[in-house]
Amino acid sequence: MEYNVMLVEGNRLVLEQLANVIRNTEGFQLAARYQDPMDALGQGAVFKPNLILLDVEQGNGMDLLKEFLQAFPNVPVICLGDHWQSEVASRMVQEGARGYLVKPFTSEELSEAVDTFGKSGMEVASQMIAFFSPKGKSGKTTLIANLAMSLAQKSGAPVGIIDADLQFGDMSVFFNLEPQSTIVEAVRDVDFLSPISLNNYFLPVTDKVKVLCGTKNPSLNDKVEISPLEKMVN
Repeated sequence: MEYNVMLVEGNRLVLEQLANVIRNTEGFQLAARYQDPMDALGQGAVFKPNLILLDVEQGNGMDLLKEFLQAFPNVPVICLGDHWQSEVASRMVQEGARGYLVKPFTSEELSEAVDTFGKSGMEVASQMIAFFSPKGKSGKTTLIANLAMSLAQKSGAPVGIIDADLQFGDMSVFFNLEPQSTIVEAVRDVDFLSPISLNNYFLPVTDKVKVLCGTKNPSLNDKVEISPLEKMVN
């Protein structure tokens, strides 16, 4: 399916940046772009978009979303924000948006967001299993790795492993991975990430299993604070 995108973004420089990303993303074409949402509401239907990317940082984002949903009842809307705000994103989705994406985004993030939100919407139920051992060499890494692979194989659902053992985490060694980004960078950047962009910090093991690797060096464990770690996991 090719997406005919109408882009609505209040910041002129960001508008140009995102327009270029859309033009250079396979399967997407830029139907129209607007800096003023009122112009988009009045003129956008002429271009017959089948996807709207809507900046909700302008004024009252919720009211703006409602206007676009009313004007384009059969067109999916993905909201755009400057930062990831889980409560705001959840309210937008409950109101009728297909998803919420942090800007600026890359071609890969745009494609993945549309694919993910198109299949199931943003509110996808997930479960978390935590593992703890008071000592090393207990077989925890092997257990987690095998369980993740088995769950992915039997359920067909994607499974993520977060190596939050800040002293002795060795998932990268177990799977022979060489991460450029680890839990340290993910926690550092958490305020600027959405679930879609956070996915880029995970390394694929199979098409269904990905790993967010632990610290490269135990001396970096003080870089991972509890509050942003909880925010990332949630």
